[in-house]
Amino acid sequence: MKNPFTPSDIASLPEDFFGRDKEIRLLARAINQGSVCIEGSFGIGKSSFMSRTLLHMDGFASNEKCVFVMAVGHGDIKTVDDAALLVLDKLVEVDNTQQKIKIGIPKLISYESTEAYTFFNEGRHLSALSKIVADQSFKSQINNAENFIIAIDECEKCSPAIARLMRTLCTEVQLQGIKNLRFVLAGVSPFYQQMADVDRGVTRFIYKSINLEPLDQDSALTLLDDKFKVVATSAERDGESLNIDPEVIDRIAAISGGHPHLLQLLGSHVIEHEFEDPDGCIDIKDLVDSLRTICYESRGRDYDLLIHTMKNESVFSDYHTFIELAGGSFPSKVDRSKALEAIDSDAIDWLLTRNIISVNDDTTYSVVDEFLRVRVVLDLQETKLDEVELELMNHGELSLPGQSFEMLYENTGRENV
Repeated sequence: MKNPFTPSDIASLPEDFFGRDKEIRLLARAINQGSVCIEGSFGIGKSSFMSRTLLHMDGFASNEKCVFVMAVGHGDIKTVDDAALLVLDKLVEVDNTQQKIKIGIPKLISYESTEAYTFFNEGRHLSALSKIVADQSFKSQINNAENFIIAIDECEKCSPAIARLMRTLCTEVQLQGIKNLRFVLAGVSPFYQQMADVDRGVTRFIYKSINLEPLDQDSALTLLDDKFKVVATSAERDGESLNIDPEVIDRIAAISGGHPHLLQLLGSHVIEHEFEDPDGCIDIKDLVDSLRTICYESRGRDYDLLIHTMKNESVFSDYHTFIELAGGSFPSKVDRSKALEAIDSDAIDWLLTRNIISVNDDTTYSVVDEFLRVRVVLDLQETKLDEVELELMNHGELSLPGQSFEMLYENTGRENV
């Protein structure tokens, strides 16, 4: 029985990528006007969206004619020269024997620069990169593309250095008459604001900031339908009889909130549960058992640490209040005015900045990780797990009892996580 769910993979090819058609078109238009930032919570699909969009801009299954280099940020990037080296590593090959830098972009550019090598060898990586993009050879050849895109993922890990790189490089190339250099930057919210805090001037080069939301219901259901068809087909090919309860697909879409990583993760565990304890049917029981596995095993340590942090910061009771306001349905939504009435604004800000909750729209907040919400409810109702699981199986809901938080907290026996 094949497991087609890939919670750890970046989906870039059209056959692996679901939804986001509107966002791809939006970015494709915006890039003609200026640089673009892609923001969102952990696991929302920023890397997949960036990768898929860059292929689209490069002409893969489209009529676009852009070219790009793509790099991934990390915590060791502290200075603008570090950030420039990140790009140079994808753009050049250093020839120490000839003391030259070979610049190469497939389909577009191929030439050498001795002067850029001198800057590079001295550790002046920004100067080397600036020299390359301002070179007449680069300038003449880059004009053959609609846009030359420098794409950097995981910008939240080094946003100050990326901000300085973008500001300096965009200014210098525009002074040289190059008008088609663009940056596409992706990272966990609020990295764009962090860049702006370092240098307000960088915002004039950013035409659009795209905040990725969870997949809409149709896209989530399409993804799940396609994946489970693969499962059923593989079982049939192996001579096995396998039924898939359609309600499981609806429940996975709802419980994950359309969050791509959570959707893939839950789908994968449901398949594995049926594989480990086969009964010929993928049903709600497989789903409920998979939720417990995710909450206490595969992601248990992460949730332990996060709950411990919330308790240490005195915001765990506020998070409890938030999920109580959300009620039992999936995906969770809380009216913003009611949340601000019940929870201190500082606590709301703490939960927002750590991507525990998010702004859903102009009137509502939502939980970022529905599985964390499930874990907290399971902890608080440890003595009533059978009732909780029955509620999930029969109604697809998970609500807290009408007790005070203090009573629940005492009943859990988990004062020290």
